[in-house]
Amino acid sequence: MTAGFGHSADGAVLPWGPTAPSTARHLTDQLLAGHSVSPLTCRETMLVVSELVTNAVQHGSPPLGLSVTVSA
Repeated sequence: MTAGFGHSADGAVLPWGPTAPSTARHLTDQLLAGHSVSPLTCRETMLVVSELVTNAVQHGSPPLGLSVTVSA
């Protein structure tokens, strides 16, 4: 989905449980691959996403949503 000039946003409801961080990393990687994002930024972004989703699974309750916005 397009969020405006120079911006791209995507969101998903993630499966609840131990596969959620992996799914979140995969979705984030797919989104970032479509943009001119450096490999370092991709790795750092996927680390942050993975940590946040892991914390949500450990300390939260379903449903679990992920929204990632890329801006130029």
